Amino acid sequence: MAGLSLIAIDDAAIPVTVVTCDVLAQERKPLPLLDEYLLRLVAAGVDEVEEIARTLGLEKFIVEVAAADRISDGSVNYSRIGQTGRLLLTDYGRTLVTDLSAVQPVQRQLKVSFDRMTWQVADYPRSALAKKRDVARRGLIVLPALQSAGVKQEDIVPRQLNRLLGEGKPVEILSVRKVRPSSYSYLPVKLLVYADPSRGEVRLGVVVEDAISREHGMSLERSGGASHLNIEALEPETRPGLADYLEQIRVPQEQVDHARKRMEIDLSKSLKWHDLDKQVRDYKVRSVNSFEQPYLVTEAIDSALRRLLIFSPTVRFLNRE
Repeated sequence: MAGLSLIAIDDAAIPVTVVTCDVLAQERKPLPLLDEYLLRLVAAGVDEVEEIARTLGLEKFIVEVAAADRISDGSVNYSRIGQTGRLLLTDYGRTLVTDLSAVQPVQRQLKVSFDRMTWQVADYPRSALAKKRDVARRGLIVLPALQSAGVKQEDIVPRQLNRLLGEGKPVEILSVRKVRPSSYSYLPVKLLVYADPSRGEVRLGVVVEDAISREHGMSLERSGGASHLNIEALEPETRPGLADYLEQIRVPQEQVDHARKRMEIDLSKSLKWHDLDKQVRDYKVRSVNSFEQPYLVTEAIDSALRRLLIFSPTVRFLNRE
């Protein structure tokens, strides 16, 4: 974010409700709805283009386009008797009408994940969700839900469900009849903290499934953002002095920041320590930002040949993924 520095990357969790939906579903039909109505009307004896247009309440040219498509695929023939043009079903057209009439809606049950932070259906795999006790054990920051109310039937619309199913699926959802909460879970995410301690300004970002989510960021701002989570930016304490030989080789933070800017890498999108420039990694003594600490410690543990000495008030390993 412009004018702000990334100072922390924390483990967080989005509240998710897994809901069971009773839906009215139907096999996807091979024809557009207008073309189906045209064939059915012709089968019922309404065979003039103008009459079909009046019946459907459409402009004549729209029906003419649909009729031309059906003539092209061989389901309809066009014959002219005197001044009147009529549409006639072919054998293929009659078969189509029979098949279309046989497709009827059926009631089905569908389990979906409902993101309570953005208040909409989400395509989160069940295996990625965590239980409340796991969230507490791992010390994840629980992000606020957009509403405190329960998920209602009107919150889940067929359009959202069909988007999740995808265009290639043979079934489409026509309506949602009933919604019942099945379980309450959480989706582990990354919380990005940007700040300017000199101004006391803090902004937050949310990384969902390896990408920054603008929707979740906006939802978090609407819920109070950093103040809601009691996150504030304070002026850093005075750096403790080092032994003379360490001070001589210590690289100032300004030089580290300058090296990173040359790399033109967005650490908010690439959260892996190995993406940092080799020059920065080769600095023997330098200040370390808080968001780097988990990656540095993990790398040190993985690469230590004999022993590793850590000076810290506390050391806690929550996740080494």
